[in-house]
Amino acid sequence: MIDILDRVRSKALQAKIVTAEEAAAYFKPGMNVATSGFTASAYPKAVPLALAERMKKEPFTINLWTGASTGPELDDALAQVHGIGKRLPYQTDKDTAQ
Repeated sequence: MIDILDRVRSKALQAKIVTAEEAAAYFKPGMNVATSGFTASAYPKAVPLALAERMKKEPFTINLWTGASTGPELDDALAQVHGIGKRLPYQTDKDTAQ
């Protein structure tokens, strides 16, 4: 995990920082998940990759909603493990579009 504690001054908020793997454990089958999007700069990367790894061992799907286009760490990773039940509203990834 990257060290971001120097950027988060609140001790209460620092206590809420978890690894990508720990965050991926919060997702439940069928959950609606919304993320930001807009090319490579504004979508989550580490947590979706960890979630895809979890889905390999424990298959389930989520419904994914994004604000705009995303990239391989989100769409590819989840599509390749058949982890997306419904994808709205916008997609450019070839694995997701199939």
